[in-house]
Amino acid sequence: AVQRLRGKVEYTSLPAFLLPEPFTLPQLQRTYEIVLGRALDKSAFRKRMLDAGFLREVGAVAGNAGRQALGYEIVDREAATVFPRGFKSGE
Repeated sequence: AVQRLRGKVEYTSLPAFLLPEPFTLPQLQRTYEIVLGRALDKSAFRKRMLDAGFLREVGAVAGNAGRQALGYEIVDREAATVFPRGFKSGE
């Protein structure tokens, strides 16, 4: 089951559905990293998530260490977004 989830996480927005909304991009990235079992590059991850168009900004939310962060929610909770390519090692 874990291997199948890891395979789907490589090319879909599935981990976003595991988080309570609103969530921050660092929270989403950490969820991807936990499932994949490896670190992802912050800037490449942000670009991929925002370019995919499946997230909508919802304003400031409480972030780490009490700092404000930009919160997001999923635009369409009926279907996961499929990315045109999987995550490369180090991306």
